[in-house]
Amino acid sequence: MKNCIILGSARSGTSMVAGILSKSGYFMGDNLIGPNELNQKGNLESVDINELNNKIIHSHLTDGKIPKDLPMYATWLYEIPLELRITPPTLFDNEIAGFTEQEPFCYKDPRFSYTLSAWEPYMQETVRIGVFREPDKSIDSLIRASKYYHDVEISKERASNVWAQMYSHILDLLSCNGEWLFLHYNQIISGDGIERLREITDANIDKNFPDSSLSKSISIGATPKKCKIIYQKLCALAEFKI
Repeated sequence: MKNCIILGSARSGTSMVAGILSKSGYFMGDNLIGPNELNQKGNLESVDINELNNKIIHSHLTDGKIPKDLPMYATWLYEIPLELRITPPTLFDNEIAGFTEQEPFCYKDPRFSYTLSAWEPYMQETVRIGVFREPDKSIDSLIRASKYYHDVEISKERASNVWAQMYSHILDLLSCNGEWLFLHYNQIISGDGIERLREITDANIDKNFPDSSLSKSISIGATPKKCKIIYQKLCALAEFKI
């Protein structure tokens, strides 16, 4: 099996992809985050991976770029512009090397959208799986997730910026060497994306994990133009017809 990194904005289907691969024999990290009201089958993220990515992000930010209303570990809700690219080497290369030695691994964290380039030098035979869905639905869910996890109410504009910045970083990373698979949420639910996932990872996957009834996201109206443009690029990469 090939190693996997699952990335993309939170509330976009990344947990579903991780769940499909969770019984394949991958090391997914210790201290996995379990089920909760917003994610009834579990986040399937390692607290240790999250903490490492938090440290990597904060090591590249000045105080003026750190939002005061969010806790330090909520970097999955940070707006990080492209000019603040995180590049190797970092202060945490030894920790990154330790995690990537535990093969085959499958790590999932939306923060990889910002930190992946720091991990790249240590990833061998690794598939980068970019997961996304309609931006308006992810944005709606990000607003609710911020309130649920951190008791912070963020605006639609702010949530839109988070979504746009994360996928802008991902699209920027395509210039790097490496194998990528882009999957739209709907491709996973329909089953088309699951077969593509199996083929590229060579893993025994759990086709029964996806459950469309668990999706509570709704459209929140007009999608910002910048998000529409990014979404169209992602759909083209995933070969998903809008």
